[in-house]
Amino acid sequence: MDNQIAALRMGQKFKRTPFGEIPVDWETKNLKEMGPVTDGDWILTSDYSATGVRLLQIGDIGVGRFIGKSKRFISEERARELGCNLLNAGDILISRMPDPIGRACILPELDGPSITAVDVAIWRPDTTTTDRRFLTYCLNSSNWFALVGSYAAGSTRTRISRSLLEAIEIPLPPLREQRRITEILSAVDERIEKTHSVLEKLRDLKHGVLQRFFGAGKQVAKVPEGWQVLPLIKVSTLQRGVDLPMQSRRSGGVPVYGSSGILGHHDETEFKGPGVITGRSGTIGQVYFCEGPYWPLNTTLHVVDFHGNNPRFIALLLAFLRLEQFAASTGVPSLNRNFVHPVLVAVPPLKDQEHLVKIIEYSDRQILAEEAILISAKKLRDSLMQALLVGKVRTIK
Repeated sequence: MDNQIAALRMGQKFKRTPFGEIPVDWETKNLKEMGPVTDGDWILTSDYSATGVRLLQIGDIGVGRFIGKSKRFISEERARELGCNLLNAGDILISRMPDPIGRACILPELDGPSITAVDVAIWRPDTTTTDRRFLTYCLNSSNWFALVGSYAAGSTRTRISRSLLEAIEIPLPPLREQRRITEILSAVDERIEKTHSVLEKLRDLKHGVLQRFFGAGKQVAKVPEGWQVLPLIKVSTLQRGVDLPMQSRRSGGVPVYGSSGILGHHDETEFKGPGVITGRSGTIGQVYFCEGPYWPLNTTLHVVDFHGNNPRFIALLLAFLRLEQFAASTGVPSLNRNFVHPVLVAVPPLKDQEHLVKIIEYSDRQILAEEAILISAKKLRDSLMQALLVGKVRTIK
């Protein structure tokens, strides 16, 4: 048989398709066969208005989720003049441009009428034979992205035409099986969304703690009792790092820091730690803390004297100062310590510094734990998608 594979998986035969190997009892159909695919509308900036019909753009289309951040409109009158295609809740919106090209989401119920830009395709599949959530999972799988990418073209702005897009075939199991696959993947997605929500709250809480703490000393003319107002040089003295060419580096356990973080390792250093390092040239504003020995490259500034302050507190303070605001406006951003050292900062007593550090460390541990859960959940979702969407694992006997 031309397209069947002799090997059996879980008691079933498989056949080859452009999407991948799928069970022989599954169909494949192109998008157009399952429902009309239309282009969005060609809207010029001169058509924009303050209110009216909302214009969705490719940035509103996430991988499996509607982002909906754009706030552009055209008037209802202009929409009628142009014959715009008004969207319906439940439409599947597919981005014909990166990144990634071909990503799709289901349009939720919006407050008012909406249209979409021309580089977004609108798909309205037949719901009597298909489950739109299942189709959206297919349209956000690695198999789909590989297929779409193979048809995309363009030297400066890669895109896929609507005619090519609608001709791509995807697997179509029986409707009951589509819905069961969707139930399984949706359960994992709900866990991912809940974890995202927890992470967002934890990060907001951490930011709030830092804002309240450092905000208390923001007005240096009036600080809480027991705090001091000092120039930064008397709180944390900064010094330029030391060059260490690649050919001079030897394998070891000492992290080598550049302006964007750890760039490698070496086997020795004169900087024993703890260390607080920030970018001097290139990436400005990021602050790194190292508990042990470290090597700061000459693209960094690092603290050589903490003046009796808690090193982790100093790292938090420097991050809060937003050092990028002191960078020289040249072709390559650079931070001169002489511009930063005179800046007045409010410094709390050591016991208050240590109390803040304990709170932030606890918060960071919670964030790391949730991030690990999120990574595991995403890996599970990806592996399930790979197995379920091509029938390697069957949900219905």
